[in-house]
Parts: sequence; structure tokens; C-alpha cells
Amino acid sequence: MDDMIESIVKDFAPELLAKTAIGVNSAAQLQLTAGGTPDRLRSEASLAALCGASPVPASSGRTVRAQFE
Repeated sequence: MDDMIESIVKDFAPELLAKTAIGVNSAAQLQLTAGGTPDRLRSEASLAALCGASPVPASSGRTVRAQFE
């Protein structure tokens, strides 16, 4: 199974495998996440938003919670 995934990733995204610290599994997952529109991922922030991992400010009324930057 891993050989099949590696073959597919090498065919469709060899530029990802050429980058430092991106292996076959990470490249495959990124391809699945981006889908047919990789231009949606213009920055780390856009990837975080797509994955649901971007921070959302949570304040209401008089309570102000710290925001991490």
C-alpha cells in the first residue's frame, strides 16, 4: 500500500517530495486536502483555516481573553 501511495505522489507532486521535511505521507495528505485547487493554500494561515486549526478570538461582554500571536 505504501509503495502505491509513494508512486502516486511521485507522479503528481514531485516538487513536494523535493522540499525539506516533507515525506510521502505528508505530501499525500496535503494533496488530498488541497484537492484540485492548490491555489486555495496561499499561506500557512489559509491551510490552518481549511483544516479547522486556526485560532478564533473568543470574547464576550466584559471578559476579554488573551489572544496568542
